Amino acid sequence: MKGKPKIVHILEATLGGTSKHVCDLVDGIDRSKFSVSLIYSMDRADSIFGSRLTDLASIGTTLVELSMKRDISPLNDLISLFRVIRCLKKENPDILHLHGAKAGALGRLAAVILGIKLVIYNPHGGSFHLIADRASRFPRLVERMLAFSTTSYIAVSEFARRQIKESTGVNSSRIRVIYNGIDSIQHKVETTDSSILFSGFEIPKEAFLVLYPALFMEAKGHLDFLESIRRSGKRFERNVIVLLAGFGPLEDKIESQISELRLKEHFRLIGFRRDLPVWYSLCDLVILPSRNEVFGYVLLEAMCYAKPVLATNAGSIPEIIQHGQNGELVDLNDLSQLVDRINFYSNNRRLLFEMGRRAHDIALTCFSKEKMLKATENLYQELLSSNV
Repeated sequence: MKGKPKIVHILEATLGGTSKHVCDLVDGIDRSKFSVSLIYSMDRADSIFGSRLTDLASIGTTLVELSMKRDISPLNDLISLFRVIRCLKKENPDILHLHGAKAGALGRLAAVILGIKLVIYNPHGGSFHLIADRASRFPRLVERMLAFSTTSYIAVSEFARRQIKESTGVNSSRIRVIYNGIDSIQHKVETTDSSILFSGFEIPKEAFLVLYPALFMEAKGHLDFLESIRRSGKRFERNVIVLLAGFGPLEDKIESQISELRLKEHFRLIGFRRDLPVWYSLCDLVILPSRNEVFGYVLLEAMCYAKPVLATNAGSIPEIIQHGQNGELVDLNDLSQLVDRINFYSNNRRLLFEMGRRAHDIALTCFSKEKMLKATENLYQELLSSNV
């Protein structure tokens, strides 16, 4: 092999945690060892991804924009496949690293056609959400068909590893668990005048602030949480305000349910926030009552800001949140517990401070970006050595 091995990443889901992971990986990989290209779609990109592309270009990353649609569409997918094939012919990767369901499918089909031997697939949930949650035969069939063209899978948690194993039947040796990592240096914020930040949302200074940073999608549990409040009849302490930071297709339903339950005094929809780090730093507590999480980046972000997390005992969350140490786990089938625990901590801020300190230590010790990068580079080296 002449020169540095070339790693080509393909990403369709250019928003949320998957986008953050890929950008961190492409940005942090050792350029003295590897050449890196990123093929991506802007069809679902958020503004944060757009700004990170500028940073990636500045360090010499080859960037190739290529339209890919999330939904299954035979015609659009065929067009995208031809475009991926054309790009990969030009890039000629030593390792093809695929992220998410659509890029995973298109990339592996292209790899078969082009004879690319080393292919890594990181589902980040992807079609495995469908396989696990809806028992759909089609995603399972597709994954089993594509498994033969996958040299190695990356699972972002033990929960994800089990999903991959059960859904594809591949040998465990082909699945590498590499937790997502976070860089504490990126999570420093300048002191901000909270009165200016809060002015547009009618947030009193004495409020106990609970940040709920999640896309407005079914899997993130917004409607489940509100429904549990309706069923239980529980009410928040007067000073509690829950900040819903996000956007998505369920926004209107969420807002309507808040109004119907007469909870406007306790909930604020603050939208998609480029300044989310400031809100992390100013809140008292973070919640994530998801139905399922393959890996929740917001958990690590909260921990980096020394904020405890109240979350469901679903998916990989128990691998990150240690009950009573850096947060608490609640029963997915009884989200009204969250109201009780939020009310409790609104009157016990000293306990929150101690738990937040432990959360920060766990984030830096167990889930560092440096660990993630090193483990990924080691996998690259192993695959390249075995292919000599």
